Amino acid sequence: MKKNHLGLITALLCGVYQNAMALNITFDYRYDNDGFFDAVERRTVLEKAGEFWGSRISDNLTAAVSDNPGVRSYDVDIRHPSTGELDYVDDNLRNFSVQKNEYKIFVGTRDLNPSNPNRPTLGQAGFGGFGNIFGDDNYINNVRTRGQIGVQEDPPTDFQRWGGWISFDNRNTEEWYFDLDTSTFDGQDQQNAANKFDFFSTALHEIGHVLGIGAADTWNNSIVDIPGLGPLFLGPNANEVADGNIFIDQDDNGNLTGHFASETSGFGGGLFEGQEALMTPAAVNGPGSRKLPTNLDYAALKDVGWEVSASPVPVPTAIWFFGSGLLGLFGIKKRRVE
Repeated sequence: MKKNHLGLITALLCGVYQNAMALNITFDYRYDNDGFFDAVERRTVLEKAGEFWGSRISDNLTAAVSDNPGVRSYDVDIRHPSTGELDYVDDNLRNFSVQKNEYKIFVGTRDLNPSNPNRPTLGQAGFGGFGNIFGDDNYINNVRTRGQIGVQEDPPTDFQRWGGWISFDNRNTEEWYFDLDTSTFDGQDQQNAANKFDFFSTALHEIGHVLGIGAADTWNNSIVDIPGLGPLFLGPNANEVADGNIFIDQDDNGNLTGHFASETSGFGGGLFEGQEALMTPAAVNGPGSRKLPTNLDYAALKDVGWEVSASPVPVPTAIWFFGSGLLGLFGIKKRRVE
């Protein structure tokens, strides 16, 4: 009977763990040419932004590993985060690999405002591309979809990549506010952040782009240009939470910018009542302010194809406490989860 009980508990724990997997957003600093992220506090705040998004995404992504160069392997390309070079490839991006549920982002800094210093661009970002892929059909499909079959539908109903890149502005490192306690943003934070831009908000915004908001096929296919109104976002999840039309931002030449229109309501959620969506053109509403993802941002990410919750999914530590309680019912004194 004990053996059967342990088998049942193992099955229960495995089921709970599968339901609680979070996206592991990792950052690679090898292209940080200026050493911007040498400072620990800067990496800490960036990684907190990755944890914020990752803990709310529960897709189960397969690993995509290059285990035999030229036979079962693939190359990727990025926009170099410190030089801006497009379709950049070097040996670090050949025979590439990401592990199960990993989403890798290469980061760096450069001057993003050489021609318009009075209207600061705080960040730029995008998801990565693919170069050569070697392998049989199953291997190639896995690399391109990470197990998300909707990616291959026509039109696609899902989005998936291995990750991407982010460039942050580096004209003046004093322009940034690095808040090591991102759980609150109170009066003291506002005072400390006066005349500075919140790095945490900007990182959240740019990670949203790496996750596909603004450029994924599923995002673009949800936009319809309505005569007399302009481009509207018609994603079903976003429109379920919105009270009215969701307008898409355009530049002075009428090109779509990959954002909701300025001052678009977040329709609840965020840092405070009435906060505009995170994914408008302004990552923050000027110095001394912070923005978090809102109900509209989470819903749009669902329309892109991710499985999203506005609250963090359980982490493995919580699963361990749950599991240890169950095991205690059957007289198991101690079990360590690696």
